[in-house]
Amino acid sequence: MTVQSPMPNHWAATKAAPGLFNGEECRRIIALRDKLAQETGTTSTFGSDKSYRESQISWIRLEEETRWIFEKTNQIMNRVNQS
Repeated sequence: MTVQSPMPNHWAATKAAPGLFNGEECRRIIALRDKLAQETGTTSTFGSDKSYRESQISWIRLEEETRWIFEKTNQIMNRVNQS
């Protein structure tokens, strides 16, 4: 599946990983997200122009409490990259 970027001649390839996180893991991630500071999402080209992107984001940092998220995500990324 490919998706066209809002900028002409830019494409992004995407892959889905259904089932990567189970229900309990999703609840843990959501609980973690609720503790994080939010900031306005931006794009490298259009900055915080809301006609291109309007969102609030949080950054999950690699720490002892979050290591499992990064390890699990890394496993699937390696599998996708080998396919």
